Parts: sequence; C-alpha cells; structure tokens
Amino acid sequence: MIAFPTDTVYAVGARALDPSAVRRLYAVKRRSDQQPVVLLVSEPDQVRGWAVVGERAEALMTRFWPGPLTLVLPRRAGGPIVGAAGPTVAFRAPDNPVALQLLRAFGEPIASSSANRAGAPPPVDADGVFKSIEHEVDLILDGGPTVIGTPSTILDLSGDVPRVLRQGSLSEMELLGSS
Repeated sequence: MIAFPTDTVYAVGARALDPSAVRRLYAVKRRSDQQPVVLLVSEPDQVRGWAVVGERAEALMTRFWPGPLTLVLPRRAGGPIVGAAGPTVAFRAPDNPVALQLLRAFGEPIASSSANRAGAPPPVDADGVFKSIEHEVDLILDGGPTVIGTPSTILDLSGDVPRVLRQGSLSEMELLGSS
C-alpha cells in the first residue's frame, strides 16, 4: 500500500483488483466495509470497463478531469467489485503529476481514500500522512503540499437527478449549471 499526493489531499491506495490489498486499505483507514472507496484513474477510458458512462458523465470528465471531481456512476453488469459491493462505483482522475505518473505506470485503477484514519482530517502533506498512518503503509511519496487542500466534490450520477454527495472545491453550479 502506498500514500501519495493528489491535487486535493494525500491519498492512500491499493491495487483495486486485489481483494486482500483492498481489505488492507479498509483496515488501515479503520473504515466500515459498507463505505465505498474511490477508484483513481489516469484517464476516462479506464472507467468504461467498470461503470456505465452516460453523456453527462462524459461531458464532466472532459471538462473537469484531471481535477477535484469524483463521479459516482452505475456499476457495469459483470464489472469488477471493489470494497463495498453496491450498485455504484466512484471514480476520480487527480490533477497532480505524482499521482498521474503513478496511475499511468500502474495502468489500472487504484482503490483509494484519503491517507488518514476514518473521521480524522485528511492530510495535505507527507508529514500529515507520516503522523497519521506511517507504520501501516509501505511507501509515502512526498510530492510536497497539495494544491487544493480539501477533498474532492462527489457528484452522484447514478440516478435520474444528479446529486452532490460532498461539497469540495467545485460547486454544484459549476458542475450542473442552473439545471
């Protein structure tokens, strides 16, 4: 398991297709196995094998990725299940050169969450990761402080009406306009 910077906060990540690695991620976070993780990707094409990507999702990925937007999409029938096995899966492409280089080198989505224990403030630098979970990760990539410093906006596109599940640096107006 590795901790690394994103544009928003530092993340901890594990191979999404390795169930034992994902279980370890949940254990490090002290997170309920009912709470989903986010899959970090380097490009929108990596989403299509896992989720149903509609026109609105395509437009938002084109406009805001890489960036501080997490999209919750309907899980593709027969697609891989990571962590909580619900009907949806969340994705984000972080706008950070260290994160993107890691994701491109890995070549597949990484199961991720902020690099802190559940309920604690997310770290914005490697020092914060070190103080929070350093003994439980294999490596901390120090890419300096994050640019944004707050978690991503989470937008749920799995239903008929888009819903902001968590407000981050992108507003609902920026994402959806006046619709």
